[in-house]
Amino acid sequence: MLAIVLFAYREVPYVETGFAPFEMLHGWLIMGTMQILQCLFTGEEDVMKSTVEYVVKMYEKLADTGALAKDNLLDRQKKIKALYDRHTKTRNFGPGDEVLIILSSTLPKMKTQRQGSYRVVRKENDVNYQVSVPGR
Repeated sequence: MLAIVLFAYREVPYVETGFAPFEMLHGWLIMGTMQILQCLFTGEEDVMKSTVEYVVKMYEKLADTGALAKDNLLDRQKKIKALYDRHTKTRNFGPGDEVLIILSSTLPKMKTQRQGSYRVVRKENDVNYQVSVPGR
């Protein structure tokens, strides 16, 4: 049963890249049951090619697929960032401001702790600050 599920997963195009995982890895679409039946009913058959032609076309197709997948992924990342940024607020702190530090913990999982308040020493960039923590 697992093999059937994995086969189905590998032949379905991924939303972010626009290509199936199998196609990204091997450069051609895997033929599922429905595609095989369609070829049998329509009488379509692949034309045999020389090895050199096959390798050249495969290289070109993989390069094109990689470029398209990268473009699709960048577009998807921009959409997700826009959705995330709808509810965020830009916060700016200056030297001397008091802030809380978020510490992630491994036990129990997914539990974060806030400690503070600590003073900002300087601003590193738009989102990172150097904070004075006593004892460190």
